[in-house]
Amino acid sequence: ALGLRPVGWIYSYSEDRHAAGAGSGAGGSGNDNDADEDALPMYASDVYYGALLQIGNMRSKLGRDEGKKFVTLALDGRSGATEAFQLSDVSVQMVAEGLISQPADVVADDGSKKKAKKRSDKSTKKGGIKSKSPTPPSDRFVTTKEKFLVDSEETTELDSVLCLVNTALLGHTGTFCGKQAESSVTKKGQLTAKSKKRIIAALDKSEKSDYDVDLFEALCDFNVLYALDGMLKKPDMDSLCGLVTKWARGQRRGTECGRSLKAALRFALEAY
Repeated sequence: ALGLRPVGWIYSYSEDRHAAGAGSGAGGSGNDNDADEDALPMYASDVYYGALLQIGNMRSKLGRDEGKKFVTLALDGRSGATEAFQLSDVSVQMVAEGLISQPADVVADDGSKKKAKKRSDKSTKKGGIKSKSPTPPSDRFVTTKEKFLVDSEETTELDSVLCLVNTALLGHTGTFCGKQAESSVTKKGQLTAKSKKRIIAALDKSEKSDYDVDLFEALCDFNVLYALDGMLKKPDMDSLCGLVTKWARGQRRGTECGRSLKAALRFALEAY
């Protein structure tokens, strides 16, 4: 009803994925300050999930060309730092054709979880002493069902870095982001008392003077609309979203909230 469409997905992680050897029991230094310049916050399961979501988006009514405009955001749960990526066309195609194996931490169709396969350490002998050479983090490598060539060597393990395309993350103010400094809803997704008072005050002003500017500005908030969706009947919510969408797009002349819709909105706010 708001004219929105999926443009990507976001996930969070709590471990230091930029540390050398992060995600591996072998080859890691264990020092969080020892950064790996090649390490990225996307592991095999993230590549797999992201590709599946993009495939679903491409198969939707958006179509292939629009559906592939799909972004993956990796959020560090400790600092809030966020990095943006797009999956390469080849990696998405490999998942679609079943060439990339299902990661160990992805739940199977029968609800069971597969155990992770540990990467074996390559051993070398130096002066008669057997020593282990460090191996890359196992969580970072995507396992394929068919062998392919990397640096003239056959392998079934693909570094997730090769599946990604760096994407610029720019500042953006959304159409339905609201103008309030604080959140309009509680943690349970319900309108806060302050939000209700603000909307009711805008309704009072609108009913007295037919001035709907304050009302629409209060409603141009995705969180507010999400909360109202559980409070209004579907026909009323559809009408409200249609009006708010027109207002947000600049079609303000002739965009007015009817009396019946205002009455339904007031009843919902006072009843909950």
